[in-house]
Amino acid sequence: MKIRKYRSTDCAEIAELFYNTVHTINAKDYTSIQLDAWATGNLDLSTWDKSFLEKNTLVAEVDYIIVGFGDMDDNGYLDRLYVHKDYQGKGVATAIENQIEKDYTISAKFIKAVIDDKETQRKIESYKGSELAESRGWSDMYLMEHFLIVKASYFVEYDHEKTFMNHGNLEQYFYLTRDTDTKLWSIIDNSSSERTFKDSGEVYKNEEYGFTLKIPDRWEGKYKIQESEGENYSRVSFLYTGYQYENGSFQEFFSIMIYDEKFFNESESKNEELILAKDEGNVFYYSAPLDSGIDNEEAAEEFTDLNINHVEVKELFRID
Repeated sequence: MKIRKYRSTDCAEIAELFYNTVHTINAKDYTSIQLDAWATGNLDLSTWDKSFLEKNTLVAEVDYIIVGFGDMDDNGYLDRLYVHKDYQGKGVATAIENQIEKDYTISAKFIKAVIDDKETQRKIESYKGSELAESRGWSDMYLMEHFLIVKASYFVEYDHEKTFMNHGNLEQYFYLTRDTDTKLWSIIDNSSSERTFKDSGEVYKNEEYGFTLKIPDRWEGKYKIQESEGENYSRVSFLYTGYQYENGSFQEFFSIMIYDEKFFNESESKNEELILAKDEGNVFYYSAPLDSGIDNEEAAEEFTDLNINHVEVKELFRID
Protein backbone atom coordinates (compact mmCIF):
# COMPACT_ATOMS: atom_id res chain seq x y z
CA MET A 1 0.00 0.00 0.00
CA LYS A 2 1.23 3.47 -0.94
CA ILE A 3 0.16 6.73 0.70
CA ARG A 4 0.59 9.82 -1.49
CA LYS A 5 -0.66 13.33 -2.10
CA TYR A 6 -4.00 13.83 -3.86
CA ARG A 7 -4.03 14.76 -7.56
CA SER A 8 -6.93 16.30 -9.50
CA THR A 9 -7.03 13.22 -11.73
CA ASP A 10 -8.03 11.17 -8.64
CA CYS A 11 -11.32 12.99 -8.13
CA ALA A 12 -13.62 10.85 -10.27
CA GLU A 13 -12.28 7.59 -8.81
CA ILE A 14 -12.61 8.98 -5.28
CA ALA A 15 -16.21 10.02 -5.95
CA GLU A 16 -17.03 6.46 -7.06
CA LEU A 17 -15.29 5.03 -3.98
CA PHE A 18 -17.27 7.41 -1.75
CA TYR A 19 -20.62 6.39 -3.27
CA ASN A 20 -19.93 2.64 -3.19
CA THR A 21 -18.60 2.72 0.37
CA VAL A 22 -21.57 4.66 1.75
CA HIS A 23 -24.16 2.50 -0.04
CA THR A 24 -22.46 -0.79 0.87
CA ILE A 25 -20.79 -0.45 4.28
CA ASN A 26 -23.38 1.88 5.82
CA ALA A 27 -26.45 0.15 4.38
CA LYS A 28 -27.04 -1.85 7.56
CA ASP A 29 -27.42 1.30 9.67
CA TYR A 30 -29.30 3.69 7.36
CA THR A 31 -32.37 3.64 5.16
CA SER A 32 -32.05 3.94 1.38
CA ILE A 33 -33.45 7.48 1.58
CA GLN A 34 -30.78 8.47 4.10
CA LEU A 35 -28.04 6.85 2.01
CA ASP A 36 -29.18 8.67 -1.14
CA ALA A 37 -29.14 11.96 0.75
CA TRP A 38 -25.64 11.20 2.04
CA ALA A 39 -24.17 10.05 -1.29
CA THR A 40 -26.30 10.99 -4.29
CA GLY A 41 -23.94 9.73 -6.99
CA ASN A 42 -24.10 13.13 -8.67
CA LEU A 43 -21.24 15.00 -7.03
CA ASP A 44 -19.91 18.27 -8.42
CA LEU A 45 -16.39 17.02 -9.17
CA SER A 46 -14.96 20.50 -9.67
CA THR A 47 -16.16 21.54 -6.21
CA TRP A 48 -14.75 18.39 -4.61
CA ASP A 49 -11.46 18.79 -6.46
CA LYS A 50 -11.16 22.39 -5.28
CA SER A 51 -11.84 21.41 -1.66
CA PHE A 52 -9.27 18.59 -1.81
CA LEU A 53 -6.60 20.89 -3.25
CA GLU A 54 -7.22 23.48 -0.52
CA LYS A 55 -6.62 20.90 2.22
CA ASN A 56 -3.98 18.33 3.11
CA THR A 57 -5.48 15.43 1.17
CA LEU A 58 -3.92 11.97 0.92
CA VAL A 59 -4.96 8.86 -0.97
CA ALA A 60 -4.05 5.21 -0.36
CA GLU A 61 -3.23 3.02 -3.37
CA VAL A 62 -2.88 -0.72 -3.85
CA ASP A 63 -1.71 -1.80 -7.31
CA TYR A 64 -2.62 1.66 -8.65
CA ILE A 65 -6.21 1.36 -7.35
CA ILE A 66 -7.34 4.02 -4.86
CA VAL A 67 -8.49 2.18 -1.72
CA GLY A 68 -8.96 5.13 0.62
CA PHE A 69 -8.72 8.88 1.01
CA GLY A 70 -8.74 11.52 3.75
CA ASP A 71 -8.46 15.29 4.01
CA MET A 72 -7.62 17.68 6.84
CA ASP A 73 -7.91 21.47 7.01
CA ASP A 74 -5.37 23.95 8.43
CA ASN A 75 -7.03 23.78 11.86
CA GLY A 76 -6.38 20.04 12.12
CA TYR A 77 -10.02 19.05 11.45
CA LEU A 78 -10.29 15.69 9.69
CA ASP A 79 -13.17 16.23 7.26
CA ARG A 80 -13.52 13.09 5.13
CA LEU A 81 -11.96 9.66 5.67
CA TYR A 82 -13.34 6.82 3.55
CA VAL A 83 -12.04 3.34 2.74
CA HIS A 84 -12.94 1.22 -0.31
CA LYS A 85 -15.70 -1.29 0.46
CA ASP A 86 -13.38 -4.19 -0.40
CA TYR A 87 -10.52 -2.96 1.83
CA GLN A 88 -12.34 -2.49 5.14
CA GLY A 89 -10.45 -3.69 8.24
CA LYS A 90 -7.08 -3.82 6.47
CA GLY A 91 -5.47 -0.81 8.16
CA VAL A 92 -6.07 1.63 5.28
CA ALA A 93 -7.73 4.32 7.43
CA THR A 94 -5.05 3.97 10.09
CA ALA A 95 -2.29 4.39 7.51
CA ILE A 96 -3.92 7.55 6.16
CA GLU A 97 -4.48 9.00 9.64
CA ASN A 98 -0.85 8.33 10.60
CA GLN A 99 0.42 10.38 7.66
CA ILE A 100 -2.24 13.02 7.07
CA GLU A 101 -1.05 15.34 9.84
CA LYS A 102 2.45 15.34 8.37
CA ASP A 103 2.14 17.90 5.61
CA TYR A 104 5.84 17.46 4.82
CA THR A 105 5.27 13.87 3.62
CA ILE A 106 4.99 13.53 -0.16
CA SER A 107 4.51 9.76 -0.32
CA ALA A 108 4.93 6.61 1.76
CA LYS A 109 5.38 3.23 0.06
CA PHE A 110 4.79 0.01 2.01
CA ILE A 111 7.61 -2.55 1.85
CA LYS A 112 6.74 -5.38 4.25
CA ALA A 113 5.18 -6.26 7.61
CA VAL A 114 6.16 -9.14 9.89
CA ILE A 115 5.10 -10.31 13.35
CA ASP A 116 7.88 -9.50 15.81
CA ASP A 117 7.75 -12.35 18.35
CA LYS A 118 10.53 -10.94 20.52
CA GLU A 119 8.95 -7.49 20.79
CA THR A 120 5.50 -9.02 21.34
CA GLN A 121 6.77 -11.09 24.27
CA ARG A 122 8.65 -8.13 25.74
CA LYS A 123 5.53 -5.94 25.71
CA ILE A 124 3.34 -8.71 27.10
CA GLU A 125 5.70 -9.07 30.07
CA SER A 126 5.63 -5.31 30.67
CA TYR A 127 1.80 -5.22 30.43
CA LYS A 128 1.12 -8.16 32.77
CA GLY A 129 -0.47 -6.90 35.98
CA SER A 130 -0.08 -3.25 34.91
CA GLU A 131 -2.64 -0.49 35.46
CA LEU A 132 -3.02 -0.21 31.69
CA ALA A 133 -3.87 -3.90 31.33
CA GLU A 134 -6.34 -3.67 34.20
CA SER A 135 -8.05 -0.59 32.74
CA ARG A 136 -8.48 -2.36 29.37
CA GLY A 137 -9.56 -5.68 30.84
CA TRP A 138 -6.50 -7.58 29.63
CA SER A 139 -5.82 -10.68 31.67
CA ASP A 140 -2.44 -12.40 31.38
CA MET A 141 -4.13 -15.18 29.39
CA TYR A 142 -5.78 -12.66 27.05
CA LEU A 143 -2.44 -11.01 26.33
CA MET A 144 -0.80 -14.35 25.56
CA GLU A 145 -3.53 -15.34 23.08
CA HIS A 146 -4.88 -12.08 21.67
CA PHE A 147 -2.03 -9.57 21.52
CA LEU A 148 0.78 -9.22 19.01
CA ILE A 149 3.12 -6.64 17.55
CA VAL A 150 3.79 -6.21 13.85
CA LYS A 151 6.86 -4.41 12.52
CA ALA A 152 6.12 -2.56 9.28
CA SER A 153 8.75 -1.21 6.91
CA TYR A 154 8.11 1.52 4.36
CA PHE A 155 9.89 4.14 2.29
CA VAL A 156 8.99 7.80 2.85
CA GLU A 157 9.62 10.74 0.53
CA TYR A 158 9.65 14.19 2.15
CA ASP A 159 9.04 17.76 0.94
CA HIS A 160 12.40 19.42 1.62
CA GLU A 161 10.84 22.85 1.59
CA LYS A 162 9.00 21.89 4.79
CA THR A 163 11.42 19.60 6.64
CA PHE A 164 15.15 18.89 6.83
CA MET A 165 14.55 15.13 6.96
CA ASN A 166 15.99 12.98 4.17
CA HIS A 167 14.02 10.45 2.15
CA GLY A 168 14.54 6.98 3.54
CA ASN A 169 13.32 3.68 4.96
CA LEU A 170 11.34 3.78 8.18
CA GLU A 171 10.23 1.06 10.56
CA GLN A 172 7.25 1.23 12.89
CA TYR A 173 5.62 -1.11 15.41
CA PHE A 174 1.85 -1.64 15.33
CA TYR A 175 0.13 -3.10 18.41
CA LEU A 176 -2.84 -5.37 17.63
CA THR A 177 -5.47 -7.08 19.75
CA ARG A 178 -8.01 -9.70 18.66
CA ASP A 179 -11.71 -9.48 19.47
CA THR A 180 -12.67 -12.65 21.35
CA ASP A 181 -16.09 -12.79 19.64
CA THR A 182 -15.40 -11.83 16.02
CA LYS A 183 -11.79 -13.10 16.06
CA LEU A 184 -10.81 -10.01 14.05
CA TRP A 185 -7.53 -8.20 14.72
CA SER A 186 -7.45 -4.41 15.07
CA ILE A 187 -4.67 -1.86 15.57
CA ILE A 188 -4.90 -0.24 19.01
CA ASP A 189 -1.65 1.73 19.03
CA ASN A 190 1.61 2.26 17.22
CA SER A 191 5.10 3.42 18.05
CA SER A 192 6.73 6.50 16.59
CA SER A 193 8.22 5.74 13.19
CA GLU A 194 11.87 4.77 13.42
CA ARG A 195 14.40 5.65 10.76
CA THR A 196 16.86 2.91 9.94
CA PHE A 197 20.17 4.49 10.87
CA LYS A 198 22.38 3.39 7.96
CA ASP A 199 25.11 5.96 7.38
CA SER A 200 22.74 8.65 8.63
CA GLY A 201 25.02 10.53 11.01
CA GLU A 202 25.30 10.64 14.77
CA VAL A 203 22.92 8.90 17.14
CA TYR A 204 22.49 9.64 20.83
CA LYS A 205 21.96 6.41 22.78
CA ASN A 206 20.64 6.32 26.35
CA GLU A 207 21.51 2.95 27.86
CA GLU A 208 19.65 3.52 31.15
CA TYR A 209 16.23 4.09 29.61
CA GLY A 210 16.80 2.25 26.33
CA PHE A 211 16.19 4.89 23.69
CA THR A 212 18.05 6.60 20.87
CA LEU A 213 17.70 9.88 19.05
CA LYS A 214 19.02 10.48 15.55
CA ILE A 215 20.94 13.75 15.55
CA PRO A 216 20.06 15.97 12.55
CA ASP A 217 23.02 16.09 10.17
CA ARG A 218 22.98 19.89 10.09
CA TRP A 219 23.59 20.03 13.86
CA GLU A 220 27.18 18.86 13.34
CA GLY A 221 29.52 20.92 15.53
CA LYS A 222 26.61 23.01 16.83
CA TYR A 223 25.23 21.00 19.75
CA LYS A 224 25.98 19.28 23.04
CA ILE A 225 23.97 16.94 25.23
CA GLN A 226 23.43 17.37 28.96
CA GLU A 227 21.92 14.74 31.25
CA SER A 228 20.43 15.63 34.64
CA GLU A 229 18.17 14.26 37.37
CA GLY A 230 15.25 15.88 39.17
CA GLU A 231 13.08 14.78 42.06
CA ASN A 232 10.49 13.07 39.86
CA TYR A 233 12.17 12.92 36.47
CA SER A 234 15.30 12.40 34.41
CA ARG A 235 16.19 14.92 31.70
CA VAL A 236 18.26 14.78 28.51
CA SER A 237 18.79 18.27 27.08
CA PHE A 238 19.97 19.05 23.57
CA LEU A 239 21.75 22.41 23.56
CA TYR A 240 22.79 24.87 20.86
CA THR A 241 26.50 25.72 21.21
CA GLY A 242 26.62 28.48 18.60
CA TYR A 243 26.04 31.04 21.35
CA GLN A 244 27.11 31.04 24.99
CA TYR A 245 25.59 33.17 27.73
CA GLU A 246 27.73 35.12 30.18
CA ASN A 247 27.14 32.48 32.88
CA GLY A 248 28.63 29.84 30.56
CA SER A 249 25.32 28.12 29.75
CA PHE A 250 23.94 27.32 26.32
CA GLN A 251 20.51 27.80 24.77
CA GLU A 252 18.30 24.69 24.83
CA PHE A 253 16.84 23.30 21.62
CA PHE A 254 14.61 20.89 23.54
CA SER A 255 14.74 18.23 26.25
CA ILE A 256 13.48 14.69 26.53
CA MET A 257 11.91 14.27 29.95
CA ILE A 258 11.55 10.78 31.41
CA TYR A 259 8.77 10.43 33.99
CA ASP A 260 7.41 7.51 35.95
CA GLU A 261 4.11 6.74 34.19
CA LYS A 262 2.05 6.80 37.40
CA PHE A 263 3.46 10.18 38.42
CA PHE A 264 2.92 11.53 34.92
CA ASN A 265 -0.71 10.40 34.82
CA GLU A 266 -1.39 12.25 38.08
CA SER A 267 0.11 15.46 36.73
CA GLU A 268 -2.31 18.16 35.58
CA SER A 269 0.17 20.10 33.42
CA LYS A 270 0.67 17.65 30.56
CA ASN A 271 0.00 17.73 26.83
CA GLU A 272 -0.72 14.35 25.24
CA GLU A 273 0.59 15.57 21.87
CA LEU A 274 4.08 16.00 23.34
CA ILE A 275 4.41 12.37 24.47
CA LEU A 276 7.15 10.70 22.44
CA ALA A 277 6.56 7.19 23.77
CA LYS A 278 5.56 5.07 26.75
CA ASP A 279 7.67 2.06 27.65
CA GLU A 280 8.52 -0.06 30.68
CA GLY A 281 6.45 2.14 33.00
CA ASN A 282 8.13 5.34 31.77
CA VAL A 283 6.78 8.26 29.77
CA PHE A 284 9.12 10.03 27.34
CA TYR A 285 8.01 13.65 26.95
CA TYR A 286 9.12 16.50 24.70
CA SER A 287 9.83 19.80 26.44
CA ALA A 288 11.11 23.04 24.89
CA PRO A 289 11.49 26.69 25.97
CA LEU A 290 8.82 29.09 24.71
CA ASP A 291 11.47 31.28 23.09
CA SER A 292 15.23 31.81 23.08
CA GLY A 293 17.05 34.49 24.97
CA ILE A 294 19.76 34.87 22.32
CA ASP A 295 20.40 38.57 21.73
CA ASN A 296 22.85 38.08 18.85
CA GLU A 297 20.93 38.38 15.57
CA GLU A 298 23.14 36.01 13.57
CA ALA A 299 23.13 33.34 16.30
CA ALA A 300 19.38 33.73 16.86
CA GLU A 301 18.75 33.18 13.15
CA GLU A 302 20.95 30.08 13.08
CA PHE A 303 19.26 28.70 16.20
CA THR A 304 15.85 29.11 14.54
CA ASP A 305 17.08 27.37 11.37
CA LEU A 306 18.52 24.44 13.33
CA ASN A 307 15.70 23.95 15.82
CA ILE A 308 13.11 21.18 15.34
CA ASN A 309 9.61 20.75 16.76
CA HIS A 310 8.01 17.85 18.63
CA VAL A 311 6.62 16.24 15.44
CA GLU A 312 10.09 16.02 13.92
CA VAL A 313 11.60 14.81 17.20
CA LYS A 314 9.08 11.95 17.20
CA GLU A 315 10.42 10.89 13.82
CA LEU A 316 13.97 10.75 15.15
CA PHE A 317 13.17 9.15 18.51
CA ARG A 318 13.40 5.41 18.94
CA ILE A 319 12.81 2.92 21.78
CA ASP A 320 15.38 0.11 21.56
